Amino acid sequence: MARDIERLLSAAGAPDLAYREFTVPPALRPAKDARLALLALVSFEREAGRTTIARGLIPAFARRGLRAVRAHVPPPEFPSRCDVLVVDEPGPPSAQLLAEADAVLVVVRPSLETVRAAEARLGQLRSYRRVAPRYLASRVDARTDVPALEAMRALLGARLLMTTIHEDPFLDDPGSRVQADFLSLARELRRRRR
Repeated sequence: MARDIERLLSAAGAPDLAYREFTVPPALRPAKDARLALLALVSFEREAGRTTIARGLIPAFARRGLRAVRAHVPPPEFPSRCDVLVVDEPGPPSAQLLAEADAVLVVVRPSLETVRAAEARLGQLRSYRRVAPRYLASRVDARTDVPALEAMRALLGARLLMTTIHEDPFLDDPGSRVQADFLSLARELRRRRR
């Protein structure tokens, strides 16, 4: 096919034009030592949005040039050709997951009582001390949840992520607020690991 194109270009008398095969360069990969290999998403309350966040993080990481895989339990071996393994374990987290995770993200609705209850539950699982858990406020309503977010920030400090996941009925709409939140979360998680 390339020879046919070259023949047509020369017949048209266009010597400056030539056929060239275009390729897309691969996405830039982060340095090996900057990997966020195993991200554990945990929650101690029902319908906090943990599974939705796990599902939304996969394409958000992909837009940042990372190959992400979602699992319900950590596999025996880390998947090949994977940069980030997002584990969304149903129910309360196991001590094994908390011990193996490179980052533990506790998904909570904006409430100081919920954070205190999660801290107490995590305190019972002593083996997770490899990393300090961080918190993500989910299902946030910007009209009513600002005081709760301020109280959470006062209690947790830097352990509360700056990104919040807003309540959004248009979850799968590419232009929705929550899709932008997932991208912001992926960016913040990568920045904190470097």
